[in-house]
Amino acid sequence: MAAAPKQARLFLAQLVVILTVLILISLYIDLHNTGDRYRDLAEEMGRSFYHAIDAMREWNLDHGGLYVSVAAKNWSTLAGWVEPRDQLSCGLV
Repeated sequence: MAAAPKQARLFLAQLVVILTVLILISLYIDLHNTGDRYRDLAEEMGRSFYHAIDAMREWNLDHGGLYVSVAAKNWSTLAGWVEPRDQLSCGLV
C-alpha cells in the first residue's frame, strides 16, 4: 500500500509541471502578440480621427468654408497684430 501514495504524489507533481509549462507558454504567446494588438488599435484610432477630420472638412466645404468674424478679441496672437480678414483662405480658391 505504500506504493500507491508515492505514485499519486508523482502523478500530481507531473500534472503540476505540465500545467505550469502550458500556462507559461500561453503567457509568452499573449505577451508576444500584445505589440501587434496595440499597433492595430493605434491604426484603428488614427483611421477614426482621419475620418472625423475628413467629415468636418467636407461639411465646412459644403457650407461655404470657415467664417471668422472680425473682432479685436479674435486676433490676439503671439506673433503680434495680424491684419483682420473676413474669410480665411489657403490660396487654393
